Amino acid sequence: MLVLVASDEQLTREIFGNVNSVSKLVFYGLAFLSLGIFAWGVWRRIRLWRMGRPSKSKVDWRAGVRGFWAKVMTQRTVRRTKRRAGAMHALMFWGFSVLFVGTILVGIEEYASLILGRGAHDPLFHKGLYFAIYEVALDFFGLFFLAGCVWFIRRRLRAAKTSIGHNALDWFVIISFLAIGLTGYFVEALRIIRESTPHPELSFVGFGVSKLFIAAGVSEANADPVHLVLWWVHAILVFGIIAAFPYTRLLHVIAGVLNLATAEKNLGRLEPVTLEELEETGKVGVERLQDLTRRQLLSLDACVSCGRCEDACPAFEAGKPLSPRDVVQDLWRSLNAVGPRMSHEEPEGPGLHGEVIKAETLWSCTTCQACTDVCPLAVDPVGLITDMRRFLIGEGALSGPPAAALQKVQRSGNPWGLPKQDRFDWAEGLEVATVLTNPEFEVLYWIGCAASYDRRAQKVARAVVKLLEIAGVNYATLGPEERCNGESARRMGDEFLFQELAG
Repeated sequence: MLVLVASDEQLTREIFGNVNSVSKLVFYGLAFLSLGIFAWGVWRRIRLWRMGRPSKSKVDWRAGVRGFWAKVMTQRTVRRTKRRAGAMHALMFWGFSVLFVGTILVGIEEYASLILGRGAHDPLFHKGLYFAIYEVALDFFGLFFLAGCVWFIRRRLRAAKTSIGHNALDWFVIISFLAIGLTGYFVEALRIIRESTPHPELSFVGFGVSKLFIAAGVSEANADPVHLVLWWVHAILVFGIIAAFPYTRLLHVIAGVLNLATAEKNLGRLEPVTLEELEETGKVGVERLQDLTRRQLLSLDACVSCGRCEDACPAFEAGKPLSPRDVVQDLWRSLNAVGPRMSHEEPEGPGLHGEVIKAETLWSCTTCQACTDVCPLAVDPVGLITDMRRFLIGEGALSGPPAAALQKVQRSGNPWGLPKQDRFDWAEGLEVATVLTNPEFEVLYWIGCAASYDRRAQKVARAVVKLLEIAGVNYATLGPEERCNGESARRMGDEFLFQELAG
């Protein structure tokens, strides 16, 4: 450390060392081309998202920023389930982020030096102690990045045994990432050899790789052509990833962050439907892609098919024809297929029911929200499913036991069709306060259908009443006047029956 302090002014390197002016022009040309392809791809996705309906609820951007830090930067939700994969994703993300920031800082140094007229060997800030910390940090986090790449390649080779989705482009991305990381270290090693960089041990990985190159016969005298070739390989790989970004699953970096920032914070909350909307559109729920909200269309691009939702789904585990991941991915494929021709061939877009999403898939969902809860990018398959159910209900497409349950809720006030007069039988032997016997109550205890009729659940209601009395809580129940609140009808898709019962 004393040596570093004494000679810190020598600690720097030339940014475009061994790259002539023609190569620089080609480099910047490819850079602008890749950024143009990137921008066009993102704009195409934005146009697709804007096909949907505006969301009713306002976005809390302040909460979104807090969520960005808590869920994206710390990778907390990714690491919560599939912990090994989550930890490796976190390493890869942190490594990528630091390398990205490091590249931006090098760019700032280069352009600021050009504007101020400083020479290649007279850097503005890329020197001294800053340079030392920079070199160590980037080499260290580069190892994180490579470790994640290797682990995910290994997992992809075993993908048949996991719940992750398959996509040929995923191989392009992960192999490109691995090649970028490796060639970055190779270029660094050759730069150390050809420039005789002061304190090369700061770039400890590149320094180690330089020893291998020297052992292979590379020296300061012959390093230039090898360095230039690998420098171009590295640059072209980076430009390729930038251009491919919005056309691969890497888009989840953008869509996922936006989805986390704008997603509903209340798990399980459903957007109400009004009669005014019904009169305006002539239908309830989602029939076509345009009937989804913009946030929902955005969330389709956020999904990376990691399979966490499928692993958590009790309906899938029970063998039902439902995979929350497949529902989202099927809608995503439909969005990709329809998007480019929306304004010409099919201005209304194709229907989603039938070939895209089967009715039996929708009715298999228990709306338990397990899939939404475990999704690290806040994708909400349940919201998509219930919105499509609403359309089926509105079209009279419900039959069998679910239809009978809705009829019983409307007729008898409970989904089993049990007698209304038996609803208060659970309280037999107890002096349970009601709104009639205790009109000055402070807390209303809602029992619900299950605790009113199911013998096992009745024990819970009786125990709660005893606890309330022991605690001296001034409570009341609705007694025999209580009815189903319609939540089961709402989850099933009958929004207006819910509103009637809730009212």
